[in-house]
Amino acid sequence: MNVERIEKLKDILPLDENKTIIDHQVKRLTAPGENFGGLMLSVDITVQNVYGSFQHPDDVIFFLFSSVQNNVLDKHYDNLVRYYHQTFTSILQKLKCETTRFSFDALLKEIDYEAANSQFMHLMFMTFIIFTRKGTVKELSEITPDDLMPESGEITDLHKEKLIFVIRQFAKHNWI
Repeated sequence: MNVERIEKLKDILPLDENKTIIDHQVKRLTAPGENFGGLMLSVDITVQNVYGSFQHPDDVIFFLFSSVQNNVLDKHYDNLVRYYHQTFTSILQKLKCETTRFSFDALLKEIDYEAANSQFMHLMFMTFIIFTRKGTVKELSEITPDDLMPESGEITDLHKEKLIFVIRQFAKHNWI
């Protein structure tokens, strides 16, 4: 991850007063040293679980642009994102969780970040799998590097329409 992307994360992720990402977990285990032929060895293991996003915008983008019909998404994108946010926060409220940091504006910033930095290429690659012609899927052990990028004649019309739609929508939202 480059410095520019890390700087953008600071604007998106909720930070505490020490500029530390909220909701991270650090677990540290230090085992006592042992003497191996006059050399003291100790084990220091640190496990970090730092969550890159809190409202799962990557999953929202991927689902919407890979699975929702183009005409529905074109007409209702804003409503679908708003519905996701309302459902997400209402579930958190039912669980008695604090939701102030999960504002709609924060979700939109996270969506902008994920769309621009990861989801475009993710969608471009995964649509080849999602829109594979019926009956042409190979067993994992049979796949060769040539199978990863099908010939243009192997791409379905529906796949072509989805690719064009995704490119246009990502450009419209200034994600590419």
